[in-house]
Amino acid sequence: MDQEKAIALLNQAGKKAYLEEKFEEALASCEKTLELDPDDIEALYNKGLVLCRLDRFHEALEVCDKASRLRPDKGIIFIVKGFALDSLERFNEALAAYEKALELDPEDADTWEKKGNALYNLGRFKETLAAYEKTLELNPKQVNAWRKKGDALYNLDRLNESLAAWDTALELDPKDDAIWYNKGCLFGRLGRFNEALAALEKSIQLNPKDADAWRKKGVVLC
Repeated sequence: MDQEKAIALLNQAGKKAYLEEKFEEALASCEKTLELDPDDIEALYNKGLVLCRLDRFHEALEVCDKASRLRPDKGIIFIVKGFALDSLERFNEALAAYEKALELDPEDADTWEKKGNALYNLGRFKETLAAYEKTLELNPKQVNAWRKKGDALYNLDRLNESLAAWDTALELDPKDDAIWYNKGCLFGRLGRFNEALAALEKSIQLNPKDADAWRKKGVVLC
């Protein structure tokens, strides 16, 4: 078997293992590929992704840095790098990585959402809101973006708009207990205690082990 075919098969095996959440197996496939060709770009960014899933974020960054030197035009590398930096709570650096990815592909809704998440973690809520609105312009059914848009609006004290965003998210995913919890908190803040109680009970129904929801329900009932 020639090297090119062997690399293609190893990359395919690594992807299959990754999708099956067999991350150690996926990592082994990436490393075998890189033994054959240390500069194989697909194996490098896949290795970075797998290392992230194994919580080995510093190693993932090293791999991404090598990959970005080889192929600075490959947006996926900067997305993986951003994920690793996010996980290490290096949010400013994560933001820079996502912005680089968006320079390469400005129409990627998932990357706009990730940029919004980094901005949210930095407390830059007005910019967060703009990023989520761009996400939803590109993909109106991106439920996490609707939820996080609601969170950003809540932090900006735009409560009615926040509620509308969360309601849209629940139309797309009515079983998201976190959104029901958020609605309960918002209704409580507005003094709408019956609605707060109903929302919190729905959250608890979906996730009975959520201690925060039980605690908040107790506050509403007091």
